[in-house]
Amino acid sequence: MIYAGRYGIDHCKGMVDFPGVDCATGDASTANMNLIIDVGLPYIADKSLSNGIQSNNTCDDIVARIDDLYKLPDNLPVPVDDGACDHLPGLRLAPIALPSTGGGVVDLSKREGTVVVYCYPRTGRPDKAPTPGWNDIPGARGCTPQSCAFRDHYQELRGLNVAVYGLSTQTTDDQKEMVARLHLPFDVLSDADLQFTRALNLPTFAVESMTLIKRLTLITRDGVVQKVFYPVFPPDKNPDEVIVWLSQCLPNS
Repeated sequence: MIYAGRYGIDHCKGMVDFPGVDCATGDASTANMNLIIDVGLPYIADKSLSNGIQSNNTCDDIVARIDDLYKLPDNLPVPVDDGACDHLPGLRLAPIALPSTGGGVVDLSKREGTVVVYCYPRTGRPDKAPTPGWNDIPGARGCTPQSCAFRDHYQELRGLNVAVYGLSTQTTDDQKEMVARLHLPFDVLSDADLQFTRALNLPTFAVESMTLIKRLTLITRDGVVQKVFYPVFPPDKNPDEVIVWLSQCLPNS
């Protein structure tokens, strides 16, 4: 039996027979096998099977990653404040047009009022294996739980008259998949060419030739940085911190 994992937030598990393939042996002539699936949702295979034998390409198309993308594992390394964001409070944002999942572009320097921008490294996908060693990088894991938490607190933030954006160096197409899957009620901005990151001198790290922003959250007012949360840990508690600070420091935001 192979557990197919969760693709979406709300899910329904069921049992189905997949005829003709034995994922343990790669034998296409064996009897049916059982899959536990979330009904109606797509999965790919986990190539590492219990007996250490690689599955064949047919299985690779149907079973998902084995970890839970939507939860934070225990015992993650805690990031430390290395001072890489000390220069940001009081800084006026550079006029940079960032592609948005909502269509068009957004220039955060021209956004009036209070804006929360949570910058994150990159979100994983339930149909792709996680980056090797990702959980061992302090502060890397947790982009999906953080995004879900901002989604769940969105109405409370809007009640404080605050706009919310996510931002990463992933492409807009990758971000659109995440926004649709997680049902995010706000837009996510792409800094794939690193213009925004370099203009603000945001802290980054490199993984598999990707340059990723270290997790941080900016609160701006009329294009000027008022507050920076860095490092952010645990990621799913970040909206609570933001709401407390807004309620105390910007009561009329």
